[in-house]
Amino acid sequence: MKSISKISAVLFVCLTLGFLNNSFSDWVQVSNGLGNNPIVISLAVKDNILFAGTQSSGVFVSTNNGDSWTQTPLNNRTVWSVFINGNYILAGTAFNGVYVSKDNGVSWIHSSLNNTTVWTFASFGNSILAGTALLGVHATTDNGETWNRISYNLQYVYKILVVGSNILAGAYNILIYKGIYRSTDNGVFWNPTSFDTLTVSEIANNGNTIFAGTGDFAVNSSLNGVYLSTDEGLNWTQTSLNNVAIGALLINENVIFAGTYQNGVYISNNNGTSWTQRNEGLPVNPTVMSFTILGNYIFAGTQYNGVYRRQIDELVGIKQVSSEIPGEFSLSQNYPNPFNPMTNVKFQMPKDGFVKLIVFDALGREIASLVNEELKPGTYEVRWDAANYPSGVYFYNLTAGDFSQTKKMILVK
Repeated sequence: MKSISKISAVLFVCLTLGFLNNSFSDWVQVSNGLGNNPIVISLAVKDNILFAGTQSSGVFVSTNNGDSWTQTPLNNRTVWSVFINGNYILAGTAFNGVYVSKDNGVSWIHSSLNNTTVWTFASFGNSILAGTALLGVHATTDNGETWNRISYNLQYVYKILVVGSNILAGAYNILIYKGIYRSTDNGVFWNPTSFDTLTVSEIANNGNTIFAGTGDFAVNSSLNGVYLSTDEGLNWTQTSLNNVAIGALLINENVIFAGTYQNGVYISNNNGTSWTQRNEGLPVNPTVMSFTILGNYIFAGTQYNGVYRRQIDELVGIKQVSSEIPGEFSLSQNYPNPFNPMTNVKFQMPKDGFVKLIVFDALGREIASLVNEELKPGTYEVRWDAANYPSGVYFYNLTAGDFSQTKKMILVK
């Protein structure tokens, strides 16, 4: 009887570890209440409440990290953008302009901008700018209730990014307007930049580096991908993420997330020099249309599969702590050790190479991938959060070229 009990206990631990592996290290679908095959175009966060703008079904809210969703009274519109400005929530819709909520989506007011498609919003001083189809850029100073058109020479504005005193606009019309336009007079007049051959689906910046994602299916697909500019948007260079259309860009703590059409999620820890695909748990050929962050979770809005979430620490835990080139590969002992529940692992690389840092349980099963990407020479540190794992012995293995080393660590709760 005792041996049977011991076997049962081991099986229970194994099954538990397997379940935790699926729930912790993968994307997890959190779409309860969003309906069948939901298309989530936009995501936003206000006061720990998640807002999701969907195709044809309006805006949904979640107060429990996406575990369940409730449809708001704005329930029969395609919502391209959900924008938070203080206590106000703005929803840009297809063909019906802007709706405004002052009570976290409980009720909505149809604004004066009500006869066009509104694709995007951005804050600019005391104003909010709205990019539209056909009607250029509009501005409001009363949190979206009334609007005035401010630009006429650029009609199709899919994304707006404010960088200092300049404003960048991503144009989205395969026949007329393409690329990035730049305004130096508060959005009244727009000048084309060197980026003028592709339609632009996303713009974001990481300090002085600006990124643009393209989504042009009418041109050679190798031209699609993520581009960057280091001179305030005047000149652009394509990054190594190419040959794929971009649906979403998000930057958090110097890590760039790119959501793509039918290729899922890519991340870059080095300002776009290299990219790593991170689709663990996502459906086959996933299209990611939006991102947002709440607490320690990143949320991805997808086409036909609703919302997925993942612990952001598991994706962005790596950081370069020194660019000085070491003499050899090395893997340090984790610290603290024993630990509960956070620990850090440091390693050194003397040359460029593809690096894998994997955590295994005592039975040799992979339970977490901490690093899986191309890295430059230097010293790196990565953090592992084992909050969802039981006490015990774990192993971590670093593989880089011909170098491979494994060390032991102990989790004590």
